[in-house]
Amino acid sequence: MKRIVFLVLLFLFLIPFSVLGLVKPSSVLYVTDDAKVLSSNTENYFVRYSDFLSQNNQIQYYVVTVPNLEGYDLDTYVESVYSSFGIGSRGLLIFFSKEERTIKVIAGHELGLFLDDEAIQEGIDLYFMPYFKNDDWEAGIKNGYSAFYKMICNYYDIDSTEMIVFDGKDIVTKFKYPILLVLLFFSSSIAYIFCKTLKRAFRSSKKSFSHYFTFGFSLLLNFLLLIIAYFIEPWSILIIMFSEGITFFRVFETHSNITLEDAVRLSKRDNIKKSRVRAYRKNSKKKKRP
Repeated sequence: MKRIVFLVLLFLFLIPFSVLGLVKPSSVLYVTDDAKVLSSNTENYFVRYSDFLSQNNQIQYYVVTVPNLEGYDLDTYVESVYSSFGIGSRGLLIFFSKEERTIKVIAGHELGLFLDDEAIQEGIDLYFMPYFKNDDWEAGIKNGYSAFYKMICNYYDIDSTEMIVFDGKDIVTKFKYPILLVLLFFSSSIAYIFCKTLKRAFRSSKKSFSHYFTFGFSLLLNFLLLIIAYFIEPWSILIIMFSEGITFFRVFETHSNITLEDAVRLSKRDNIKKSRVRAYRKNSKKKKRP
């Protein structure tokens, strides 16, 4: 019985060491890229800023990537890496597993005072995931690294203005619905101008250059607005087209109380009247000549 208990304890004792042996610090300080997703420029970027934090604030900031977890539990794997790398209470570890498409960030006890689980998860969602959705691992890790670097600098009152971070909420994402409302307004206005020009063209005997220019320009501009709306929110083009349809019928029916067929018929009648007026004026001028 004692032998069994001893073997169980020995097995449990050796498990962490077997995990620790999976990843070893590389020759590049602060960066271990076993997954081969980082360029040398990005590694140098990490080394530069991590070394600055280490030299000035004794903060250990590491980035570790692995091809896969090799069947181990994520939390156990990451905690073992954190321990085996000798990262202390003033440490931060960014861990990425390529095959599992998993990112995990662990903060030491001191950094955990302002980088709690909620703040870390929010940081992952904002700074890593916009790139990870497109499998751009290097850009995502670099952007996330920079974001957490700025958080550390803000806490310790360190200047980090040179760091450029994309927060996953660019101007289009932040103001998506106001932009769609503006597009809806402009598309309706363009549809109104197009319809009014179309009515004038029907009533005119000659189509001027301004008619053709307005037709072409309004159609092109409306097409561009629909493309923009599609990339912001695909379903929005249905709303815009519906609004333009309402504008079209209001111009030809409600506003002028005339249908498109009536507009064509009245246009022909107006043209006949205009031709009679011109003929009358010509005859009048001939009679006035001596």
